Amino acid sequence: MFIGFALAGYFGPTIMTTIFNKNGSYHSAFIIASILNIAGIAFAFIYHLLVNKKTKEV
Repeated sequence: MFIGFALAGYFGPTIMTTIFNKNGSYHSAFIIASILNIAGIAFAFIYHLLVNKKTKEV
């Protein structure tokens, strides 16, 4: 979990700065962040389903 926080703490500002310097706006950076958040929620949901399925089989 802490690795995820560390990666987000590094790559989040780096990506936002790069996109702001190219476009002069944070709009694209927030769209990218939203897509990554949705992907994270989807992966957490899939993981939850797989864990529940595995515990029901045992």
